[in-house]
Amino acid sequence: MSAVKIIAIGDNVCDKYLSRGKMYPGGQCVNTCAYAAANGVPSAYLGKFGSDEVAAYNQKILHELGIDISHCRHFEGENGFAMVTLKGNDRVFLGSNKGGVAKEHSFDFTQEDLEYIKGFNLIYTNLNSYIEEDLPFLHNTAGVPIAYDFSTRWTDAYLEKGLPLCHRGHPVLRTPECRGPRPRDAEGRRPRRFHRAGHHR
Repeated sequence: MSAVKIIAIGDNVCDKYLSRGKMYPGGQCVNTCAYAAANGVPSAYLGKFGSDEVAAYNQKILHELGIDISHCRHFEGENGFAMVTLKGNDRVFLGSNKGGVAKEHSFDFTQEDLEYIKGFNLIYTNLNSYIEEDLPFLHNTAGVPIAYDFSTRWTDAYLEKGLPLCHRGHPVLRTPECRGPRPRDAEGRRPRRFHRAGHHR
């Protein structure tokens, strides 16, 4: 059986921890690639990079993880980032640039992109990726199943527009029980996340 291959198309950001003076790469698409690589699943990332240190850092990390970024877009301007601080052991988001260059440019997929995408078994993307206008084209032309993370900010109208284009759509239903802080383990530590998406629209 041939190996499953995943391509994540969409967001990449860094969380800038003001309390630590450090930044950490992520975004849901980048996280998907990182987790896939950690589990031995070949993956690629196709997204939009800015021209700043955040963009350079994210590309460096993706290269180190062995994730193909050869079809990414590059634009002048800020890469996506969020500003974060810590309150105790919990993260507090202070604001973001809402995706930076990603919100200003469309993907404008080419025939070369489509031939590349057809080499994968699954497309992953999400509502932080500014891909809504390109989704019908991918659905109708690439012929690869799309898994779409609608997160918690979906509306009925958004679902009605997006769900028919997806093989798997994941609107998250948030209940009062899951809004609180993550539970601690037996030693009082909260389980670590690799990263959550850092920008919000």
